[in-house]
Amino acid sequence: MKKIIKVDDVKKQFNGWYALRGVTTNFEAGKVYGFLGNNGAGKTTLTKLIFQNFDYDGGNVTLNDKELKDVDYSEWFYFSESADLPVDTQVKEYIGRCYDYAQRPGKEYKTKVDKVMKIINIKKWWNKKIKSLSAGQKKMVVLFLCLLLRPKIVFFDEPTANVDINNKELILKTIKTLKSEDTIVVVITHLIEEVEDILDHIVIMSDGLIKYDEPLESGQSVTELFEKYAVDNSTQSERIKEYIEHVK
Repeated sequence: MKKIIKVDDVKKQFNGWYALRGVTTNFEAGKVYGFLGNNGAGKTTLTKLIFQNFDYDGGNVTLNDKELKDVDYSEWFYFSESADLPVDTQVKEYIGRCYDYAQRPGKEYKTKVDKVMKIINIKKWWNKKIKSLSAGQKKMVVLFLCLLLRPKIVFFDEPTANVDINNKELILKTIKTLKSEDTIVVVITHLIEEVEDILDHIVIMSDGLIKYDEPLESGQSVTELFEKYAVDNSTQSERIKEYIEHVK
């Protein structure tokens, strides 16, 4: 059975402010989702809820109808921004620790590392601490780990930011390969034009709500969809007007 994450009417508030105001969507295996929205739209909040970084205040999230508290996260992977990495840890220590945490067979570790090293050669960084690497190099370390683990659910957070053209192509090829292995692939990004060609489905959030959730049709412009649905211009205008009239 293909994996499917179901998000049903999920709400989350912080100090009385709703970051998520009843979000419903699905993420299915074998597709690449573009999860889009401006800063503060609710993308990060929803992602953290799915990864159980904190609880939601209403609604439900399931994987194949199983509650998140009962889900085995060893096959999940969050392709993070480099700022999330343990900077005082050596690259080899970080990769080994994540491999153990994902409960992969220890006897296969060296063989798998050698195979991935032929695709992404990070030998010269192997003994270095993560804090000594550039943003692009850190991203390659995370990609190395992703290929090593071959997860079944992956959320890519700004995967093509701060990398050169060759490494960008490598990241995009990795995403397409994971899709072919019936993996749930979600790409969270502002760099829409860089990933547009690999997306199958677009989910756009604004102001804590899903404003667009449809398959990407041939010839559709993701940039145009983003401009149309990611910002509620009428709401912005009302807020600006209210501020000017009432704030001295």
